[in-house]
Amino acid sequence: MKFKSLLILLLAVATVVMPLDAASKKPKKAPAAKSKSKASARNFHYVGQWRGYKKGKSGFGLGTVSMIAPGWAITAKHVASNEIRSPKSVNAQVEFSVPGSGRTRKLTARVAKAYGSFKGDFALLRLDKPLNIVPKVALLADPITKKDGTITFTMIGHKGGLHVHRGRKGRSNDGQGFYHSKTNGGRPGKAGDSGGAWVIERSGKERDVQFSVIHGGGKGPQVAPNRKAINAIIARETPKVKVQWVSKKDLPQLKGKAPAKKAPAKKKKK
Repeated sequence: MKFKSLLILLLAVATVVMPLDAASKKPKKAPAAKSKSKASARNFHYVGQWRGYKKGKSGFGLGTVSMIAPGWAITAKHVASNEIRSPKSVNAQVEFSVPGSGRTRKLTARVAKAYGSFKGDFALLRLDKPLNIVPKVALLADPITKKDGTITFTMIGHKGGLHVHRGRKGRSNDGQGFYHSKTNGGRPGKAGDSGGAWVIERSGKERDVQFSVIHGGGKGPQVAPNRKAINAIIARETPKVKVQWVSKKDLPQLKGKAPAKKAPAKKKKK
């Protein structure tokens, strides 16, 4: 009888203790979700770095370039000035980074020739090989004018590595240059970003559209005024290669604003 009573007591204690012990264990936390990359593989890798130096010397001149067609890139004229003036005494190359499976692939090409006879601080570069897998940026066919007012765009440079600044503001008053407004007292970018891109982003498989290169100090030359000269040089040197030009009417941000209609003058009472 005593044995049965003792067994019942032990069972009762176990029933109470086990739930308390289970409750004391903290539930396992679900693994944290991996953050998604802020930029997809196609975004902005059409912007690369310029490296130029005089033959026999190790000092590099840095700048930024944009790939516009297989074997062709654009930059600021002052970045490529030595290459334009004295190509036999200068070596220059461009470098692009293209994301791959688990790693970033760096692709380089030598600058075969630099052309500088354009409006504004603008240069066209012919590379010694096409670099086909590097993404290309489209170019704006029409100049941005005063009628377009202040527009929103994205700035891309390569000083210290590829960097992107969205939501920038700017305007043009003469249809030739473009002016980058200051925000919070300043603008992003450094000296090595000269020749970089001011673009209108587009979604899906459509190429972004570059309308100006960076000169410095918040201004840069527009691409559209040089359209005829760019096409003529590329057609002469590489007849099968084409640049993609995008009309302003195909970009909602750049359709142009019609001037405000003046109210009719009131007739004077006699």
